[in-house]
Amino acid sequence: IYRHSGRLEDGIKILHQCLGINQDALDAGLFLKDLYQQKNDYASAIHVMLQVCTRRGTSNDYLQLGHLAFEGKRFDRAETAYKSAIQK
Repeated sequence: IYRHSGRLEDGIKILHQCLGINQDALDAGLFLKDLYQQKNDYASAIHVMLQVCTRRGTSNDYLQLGHLAFEGKRFDRAETAYKSAIQK
């Protein structure tokens, strides 16, 4: 809802509250990553995705991190994430 209504900041605030209550709410983390990405705030999106990778760490998580880091021009982080995806 927040993504499509232009209320990204409200959505980000609510998702941070959710994660403050339950850090293992990975779906909330992925939604938060998407909102940051929509704002072109790649540093924050990468930070959130790193937390998802630390908690769950599937190959798909690392692929998403790699794509995100590449879009954010963090090529060193992208390379590391892609290598981690291969190892999973």
